[in-house]
Amino acid sequence: MEPTAPGGSASLARELARVAARFQEGPVRLAELANVFGTQGSFAFLAVLSLPFLSPVPLLGLATPAGLVVVVIGLQIARGRPPQLPARLADKVLPDRFLPRLLHGASRVLNWVERVLRPRWDWVCRRLAKPAVTGLLLALAGGLLLLPIPVPMSNSLPASAILLLSVGAMIRDGAAFVLGCLALLTSAVFLAAVAFGGWELLDWLQSGRQ
Repeated sequence: MEPTAPGGSASLARELARVAARFQEGPVRLAELANVFGTQGSFAFLAVLSLPFLSPVPLLGLATPAGLVVVVIGLQIARGRPPQLPARLADKVLPDRFLPRLLHGASRVLNWVERVLRPRWDWVCRRLAKPAVTGLLLALAGGLLLLPIPVPMSNSLPASAILLLSVGAMIRDGAAFVLGCLALLTSAVFLAAVAFGGWELLDWLQSGRQ
């Protein structure tokens, strides 16, 4: 899948403006939000979807369905198919006032995007940021995001990987794409360490009761 517009972050800003104009009031279904971005805006949709989870505080009630959405769309991108959400995910309604807060946060991130990201490292985009590779990496990041681990940074690390991989592929910024790969690796190591530490703690507690 090609990016929405290789021209840069301004295309993402236009996408967000369209979304804001479309959903000013009332409940919003995930399917409606995804349809506004369109088939060619999948990277923009995933980038925006990742923004609420950049906070160090995990949003466990929202991270699991959001992670599932990223997994589904990532696998479809990898297989070269038009992204389409399953019915159960498509019908999920976003919480009240969630979208305005989401777009407000997106505007802040866009200020950074417009200053920092740009088309570069074309060799990375040609060799690594292919649809099959990008889709699989996004699916892996989504799988990490959906894990119900109530510790700080458990959402923000995989969300940062989703954001960087998405905008890197969309804008064709090879440096952002590489940073997204590093964020994904860091997420996997961090969550594995948390899981191992929790298992060791549980084993210690059980042995102390004996």
